[in-house]
Amino acid sequence: MTASSSTHVAVTLSVYRRERLVKTVTLRDPVLRIGTDPRSQLSIDDTTASRTHAVVEVREDGPTLIDLGTNSGTWVNGARVNRCRLRVGDEIRIGTTHIHVERIEAAAN
Repeated sequence: MTASSSTHVAVTLSVYRRERLVKTVTLRDPVLRIGTDPRSQLSIDDTTASRTHAVVEVREDGPTLIDLGTNSGTWVNGARVNRCRLRVGDEIRIGTTHIHVERIEAAAN
């Protein structure tokens, strides 16, 4: 990558509620808020989740999930995490919502 080029990472997530696919979204923002707040980049309808439950920081080297100190926690592949690098195939659980990491890809602006 040259100094004049700009690269961003797109993260595609599938959101499941009670084993039913609710939506699939591709996010390209550098910081993605996940929570019940409708202004979140990934707004979820889950009474057991916080308004702003977690964030995903997206950098050129990939996305990192960060729990924001919630009581119910954020789980990746069955383990509670405070901070975790995300990879394709990972399953994030926030409350009763399951979020699958479908694709992570770099794209030039």
